[in-house]
Amino acid sequence: MAEANHIKVTRVPAYSPQAVTEHALALILTLNRKTHKAYNRIKKGNFSLNNLIGFNLHDKTIGVIGTGKIGAAFCQIMLGLGCKVVAYDIQKQSTLEDKGVTYLSLEELYKSADIISLHCPLVPATQHLIDENSIKQMKDHVMLINTSRGALIDT
Repeated sequence: MAEANHIKVTRVPAYSPQAVTEHALALILTLNRKTHKAYNRIKKGNFSLNNLIGFNLHDKTIGVIGTGKIGAAFCQIMLGLGCKVVAYDIQKQSTLEDKGVTYLSLEELYKSADIISLHCPLVPATQHLIDENSIKQMKDHVMLINTSRGALIDT
């Protein structure tokens, strides 16, 4: 069908783990430090820091759901920022544990993380992984970052 309509079909067999990881970090920094709001203010000549001060990522607990190639790269960047990293995956990676990542149950991760970042595929077991029940288990003001598939979250 696509060929008959002269439409090229391509696929991305693998994403750059570093590119996705850096994008997730950019989302965290944008939400935390409100760089988008600061940029708009500066364009208008307003250099006020009012309501633009975020929090230090250092010593925060980062929950990583999914520690495949992308999730593992994300863990390493967050460890490099001085964060405590906790993770959940059906398969633990001893190399991450050796670097300081602690694997927890989902429930424990939800309760302990200040920021939760999703790095897992969309399969029947992960569809709507984040729902009303899981959100009720999370800390107030938790930051949720999803650079995976939209349907991981029941909006």
